[in-house]
Amino acid sequence: MRETPYFEQADLLLQILPAISKIESFALKGGTAINLFLRDLPRLSVDIDLTYLPLDDRSTTLENIDSYLTHIAKKCQDMFRDDLEVTFKETFEGMAFEPVPLGKMVEVWKEVVKKLNHDFTENERAFMLSFKRKSPQWDLFPVKGIQHLPAVKWKMVNLKKMDAQKHKITLRKLEDVLGN
Repeated sequence: MRETPYFEQADLLLQILPAISKIESFALKGGTAINLFLRDLPRLSVDIDLTYLPLDDRSTTLENIDSYLTHIAKKCQDMFRDDLEVTFKETFEGMAFEPVPLGKMVEVWKEVVKKLNHDFTENERAFMLSFKRKSPQWDLFPVKGIQHLPAVKWKMVNLKKMDAQKHKITLRKLEDVLGN
């Protein structure tokens, strides 16, 4: 059971809930909450159903929800920075000719994402998403014949072998990074 996508999602949810539970304006509800905290029932999906409790006008409500969700997202990023630190130490640290601190890596990564988002054309974005969706639209890419390069073929082989749930998560991450 621990090696299933369900367990991974439930574990992620349980890591995120403390950031949410401190906000008294939200109430946790729904099937996942019942299954995690009241009954031990299997589920095919793991999600967070939140209800915003204050009875404000629509505009105030939407502003407050947006503010709270931004706060939650920031907390989650801070929480998972530790995961990045572990990954950094286990897979990168010591491999470069000159030492590169984690903080510098994170800073550069954010700048690269920002620059790429600014510089990508719509066709390049569409191509990247089509590739990640395993149905590349080669005509959108500015370099003709790229589909014949060994590294590109290998990447597609790996995408096709990827676990469906993991693929869904990585696709969602790419969509988020590209702003789609």
